[in-house]
Amino acid sequence: MVASVATLALGVYAIFAGTMTIGALIATMMLVWRVLSPLQMGFVTFTRFEQIAASIAQIDNLMSLKPERDPQTPLRPVKRFRRRISFNRVSLLYAANADPALVGVSFQTEPGEVVAVTGANGSGKSTILKLIAGLYPPQAGAIHIDDLDIRQIDPIQLRLSISYVPQVCSSMNQSNSLDFEGDRQFIRTPQAIRVQASVFLVTHRPSHMKIADKLLVFETGSLQAAGPATEVLARLLPELL
Repeated sequence: MVASVATLALGVYAIFAGTMTIGALIATMMLVWRVLSPLQMGFVTFTRFEQIAASIAQIDNLMSLKPERDPQTPLRPVKRFRRRISFNRVSLLYAANADPALVGVSFQTEPGEVVAVTGANGSGKSTILKLIAGLYPPQAGAIHIDDLDIRQIDPIQLRLSISYVPQVCSSMNQSNSLDFEGDRQFIRTPQAIRVQASVFLVTHRPSHMKIADKLLVFETGSLQAAGPATEVLARLLPELL
C-alpha cells in the first residue's frame, strides 16, 4: 500500500513536471501492482503459517499431558461413597517458584456433615475443594474417602459423585449477590441436601459458619483451627470478623 501511494505521488509530480505521461503512470502502476501482489500474499500466508504452528504446538501440549488414569495404579470401583473424608498431613505446591498452597493439613469429616471452610484470600480454601475433586494429586500426605486412598479411585467416578457450585453463579433469583433473602435461601440449601451428601462450604460469612457442623480455619496454607463450628466460633469469631 505504501509503495503504491509513493509511486502514484511521484508519478503525479512527474506528470506536472512534464517528464512522464499519464499513460506511462498507468503502466507503471500496473507493473507495481503485479510485483507487489505476490509479495503481499506471501506475507499473509506467512502469518497464517505462524497461526498454524501455534495451533500445532497447543495440540502437541495437549497430547503430551499425562492421562488421569495411570495404567500402573490399580483402581478400586466404588458402588457408593459413604462420604467420610480425611486429610492426613496433605501438602500441595502449584509451582516450583510459588509458596505452598497447603502445608501438612490434617482433618476428618463424617458423612452428612456441613463443613465450613474459611480464611483469608490465598489461604488454601479452594485448594481443599480441588483436592477432594481429584483435580490435583497431593504431593505429600494422603487423602482418604471412606478409608480408600483417593489415588485408587477412578477420577471420573469420583467427579460424577461431586456437585460443585462456583463462587460466581446466578442460580438464586438470577443474581450473584446474597442479599438478606438470597442469604436465607443459601442457608437452607446445605440443610436440605445434607441427608444425601456431605457439604463443604467456602465462606467468609458468620451466618454461614453458624449452620455448619464443623469449621476449618486456614491461614497461608496451614490449618489454624478445626472442630465443631460453635466451639471454633466462640474462640475465633472476633478475629474472623
